[in-house]
Formats: sequence, C-alpha cells, structure tokens
Amino acid sequence: MSDPNFTPQPGAEQPAAYPTQQPAPELQGYAAAPQQGYAAPQPGYAQPGYAAAPQKTSIMAILALIFGIVFAPAGIVLGHISLKQLKTSGEGGAGLAKAGLIIGYIFFALWLMFFVIGLVGGIIGATAGYSGYGY
Repeated sequence: MSDPNFTPQPGAEQPAAYPTQQPAPELQGYAAAPQQGYAAPQPGYAQPGYAAAPQKTSIMAILALIFGIVFAPAGIVLGHISLKQLKTSGEGGAGLAKAGLIIGYIFFALWLMFFVIGLVGGIIGATAGYSGYGY
C-alpha cells in the first residue's frame, strides 16, 4: 500500500533492486599435471587377487526344500538323500536340506493329524445313530 501523501525525505535515495556485480576475473590457464607411469609395487605387499569362487549348492538340497513345502513325503526323502550326498561331495546346501527335512516333517505331521481327525470324525458321525425319520 502506498500512501498518496507520502513524500520522501530529501537526500534519501531508493536502493537499487539488485546490487550491481563486478565481472568475474579471467581465469588463468592451469598447466597440465605431468604424466607419470605406475609406481613399482611396494615390497612385502601382494597384488590383489580374486575372491574364492562361490560354493556350488546341491540341487538335491534345493529340491528337498521345495518338495518339503509342496509334497512333504518327497521333501523328507530328498532331504535325507541330499544330506548323505553333501557329506561326500563338498557342495553347499546343508541348511536347505535341513530346512526341507524340518518343513517336510511338520507338514507331514499336520497332514497326518488332519487325516486322523477326519477319520475319527467320520467314524463318530457314521455311528451316531442316524434314524432317517427326522426325530
């Protein structure tokens, strides 16, 4: 809001919207760094080598884990076979084989428990004395 009756004081100047800037000084060219070859290796230090190759994982152990979830009896069998093979082959995957065995046994126990409960429920339901007359 500007006041129409406002008069600036004598000698007061309005500041510029933006201060003026001095031009940037010319940059002097830099001389290129001298090129040097690689230094000789320090005595007592070995050259960096390659990391060891990753250990191969047993396919049988992977299948034990998969079948332990999908079809428990096959997972149990494959888990035992793969653990026996891993003792002699030197491959990796013992954790996968053990996990396949554990999961296979748990799923098989659950399946067996549901089967027994269903069988007992069916026998009890069949012998409950259904008369067919509705009373």
